[in-house]
Amino acid sequence: AVERVIGAVDHKVVGRLYLVSAALFAVAALTVRMMGWAGGGGNPMLGSWSAQVRDSADVAVIVLGLMPLIVGLAIYIVPLQIGARGISLPRLVSLSYYGWLVSALLFAVSVGGDGGLGGKSLEMNRLGLFSLAAGAGFALAGMIAVMTTVLTLRAPGMTLARTPMFSYSLLVTGALWLATVPAVFASAALAQAGRLDAAAMQVQVVD
Repeated sequence: AVERVIGAVDHKVVGRLYLVSAALFAVAALTVRMMGWAGGGGNPMLGSWSAQVRDSADVAVIVLGLMPLIVGLAIYIVPLQIGARGISLPRLVSLSYYGWLVSALLFAVSVGGDGGLGGKSLEMNRLGLFSLAAGAGFALAGMIAVMTTVLTLRAPGMTLARTPMFSYSLLVTGALWLATVPAVFASAALAQAGRLDAAAMQVQVVD
């Protein structure tokens, strides 16, 4: 049973895995976000980590929670709506899920190690930025497979004008993601460069 799940390329199986995992991660991120907020100040239990936890959870809910939720819903529903036998690029879809899952776990590890976004640990901060960008990239890969499915695997006689609204909207959403997700990569690279510059200046001041 484990082998069938891990090696699954059926869009229904991967879609359910995406939905359940992304929902659990989003709930966990929201819970952690609430822990880092207490009357507009910091949580006494978290101390100086409060701001870092809030900032990390805010971004994680969207990039590593809501985005994969949309992708999982699309992977499950779109082939059924357009009459396709399966989803296009099934191996890419499977890679998208497991790549996102590993990225989300690494981001959680980076937050726990005082990294994430705005943490004091330079190495853990680097891991958080990398895993955040990687998670967005893997989610985009899943959306590309959905877009390819809508464009190439529609039932005979179904034109784009007759495509169900949900599937057509995901085609448009995927095009927008192609234009905006690279900004996540750029932001992660700039944030990393800023942390490296700050660390270098701190070393110079100490010297």
